[in-house]
Amino acid sequence: MTHLGSEVQRIAEQAVIRLLGDPDVIAIQHEVRDELAATPRGKLPSGIARLDLVIRQWTASLVMDELSYLRRGDPAFTIGTDTTPRHWLGHSYPGHCKAGDNPDMIGYTAVIDGSGHYRVTGRIDPAQPPAQLVCTLFAGTMTHPAKADAAKGDAANPDAGIFRLIAALTDKQLNIAKDGSFTLTIGGEPEAGVPHLASEPVACSFGFRQMMPDWTTPPLQVEVTRFDGSGVAAPDFAALRQSVLKDLAGYLRFWGHYSTDWMGGIGSGELVGPVPREGGWGYLAASNLRLDRGEAVLVKLNSGGAGYFAVQFTDPWMIGPAPGLRQTSLNCVQAVPDADGSTTFVLAPVDPGIANWVDMHGLNEGFATMRWQGFPEARDEGAGLIQDFRVVRLSELDDIPGIARITPERRSHQVAERRASFATRYHRS
Repeated sequence: MTHLGSEVQRIAEQAVIRLLGDPDVIAIQHEVRDELAATPRGKLPSGIARLDLVIRQWTASLVMDELSYLRRGDPAFTIGTDTTPRHWLGHSYPGHCKAGDNPDMIGYTAVIDGSGHYRVTGRIDPAQPPAQLVCTLFAGTMTHPAKADAAKGDAANPDAGIFRLIAALTDKQLNIAKDGSFTLTIGGEPEAGVPHLASEPVACSFGFRQMMPDWTTPPLQVEVTRFDGSGVAAPDFAALRQSVLKDLAGYLRFWGHYSTDWMGGIGSGELVGPVPREGGWGYLAASNLRLDRGEAVLVKLNSGGAGYFAVQFTDPWMIGPAPGLRQTSLNCVQAVPDADGSTTFVLAPVDPGIANWVDMHGLNEGFATMRWQGFPEARDEGAGLIQDFRVVRLSELDDIPGIARITPERRSHQVAERRASFATRYHRS
């Protein structure tokens, strides 16, 4: 079965590294960078400070997506977006991203020929299962995203504007055996007792989201096999390069403007949600942060019974600044709960001495994203999940009762533990 350090992953990442140094790729990056720098988001201090890194990581994600698209006749999984650089497989990889990439998730993605027939086998560790495992099949691919056009208000869909959902399954529907193994099929005729996803005769994005509030959770092992033969030859590097040069400018422009339209467009200081994720597997809320010097955001969340909930900070382009190295997110396992069972977080550009500090990486602008997943049963709405959300002065935090404090020594230990647990994803013995 495919594992994180597979040969397919190694080849894909080496292709990314090679193309990031290509002069023609760099020329396209510079052209689009100048365009995005002239936008309102690009003129923000936090926007321009992060733009070069973000464009580099968007480019890396395009290369990964193009490679998956070109090998859709004989698909294989690669690891989805992760913005933290890593050293493994004999090279240094810069990370790649799209928008709002969740550090508590390992994503496994492949593009399949939707006219084909596939068997997917996988295994989780039954001794340490994920909080949730979500399997999704979409018509279309990230390589050629559609315009984001979700409406504001109750109709807002945080997943709109990229591609169209065909089907979604969670671990509750995957018939996972006691040893952690499962099987499902895609396309063709369903088999008795085996979960099945009907497909469509187009290139389809398929994958898993393994939700891991405990970062030491063993990664999913998964493999996809085509029954009816390959319809597309495996790509060579020249074909990959040609596709990247053709699609890069449009791809960078799409993600460069995505945060403006996401969730129907979130005004400065506005909080939207919680709204349901398409497919019914969770809820999401977000706020567009614009803080003055000496300000922070206080967030008090209720789990609502979810097995996973979290708060994440992302920059104005919706990219999390190296969450494997800095505490730019906190989840229900990592955070210290309040006495009443809820959990209070503080997002701030500088360390306020609060245990549940979400590090804004020294930035005053960006997004706060809140997620809830793995409910024991279906919910009709997200009411009550957010108990408090407001901008406060850092000096006011001393007057708010019940917030857990932390010493500088303990903070150093907290961040060191975070880095060590993150590293187990890529350096597991």
